Amino acid sequence: MPPSMKTELKVEQLPEWDGNHWTAIEYFWQVQQLAYLGGWIPEALGYWLWFRLKEGSTVKKWFVTLPVTHQSYMRSHYLKFLKGVKDGFLGQRWQLKMNNYYNSQSFCERNHERESPSDFVIRRIIYTRMLLTVDVGGPLEVFYIMRKAPISWGPILLISSIKDSSELYSRVTEHEEALLEAYQ
Repeated sequence: MPPSMKTELKVEQLPEWDGNHWTAIEYFWQVQQLAYLGGWIPEALGYWLWFRLKEGSTVKKWFVTLPVTHQSYMRSHYLKFLKGVKDGFLGQRWQLKMNNYYNSQSFCERNHERESPSDFVIRRIIYTRMLLTVDVGGPLEVFYIMRKAPISWGPILLISSIKDSSELYSRVTEHEEALLEAYQ
């Protein structure tokens, strides 16, 4: 008989968030990864995520002061919860700020001075998936990820031959030293 695992997700295992605008993308990413587990989890996340909004934070106060109909709608599915937070709490100015930040990202930029090429690719994957509507992992995603990479990386990675983000990551890790040298 194969070993089995108890598949139970506890509320305290859900990501906690304090409403910080600069950590929202990371929070959304963590929630998204849990939702990808499938089954009943996407609906359950919608119902329970508000419990993990940090006590006393502005985002928690915002959520609990919403009309009950809004709260019920957001609790019905994780996507509705995240969209409610994005539109109602963070707002359009935040979305514009994140899009501007995404479009201005660069390798080893301020606050990322020590990142490796693979760290940069992961950061770009996360932001691309959270901010853009593209085929996850596909060639268009690769294009957007690499749009802000150093130009000198193109010939090393042979970007035009890369079919998906998994292959991109593999090539970046394989050629990490050459990419760092090309950046210098």
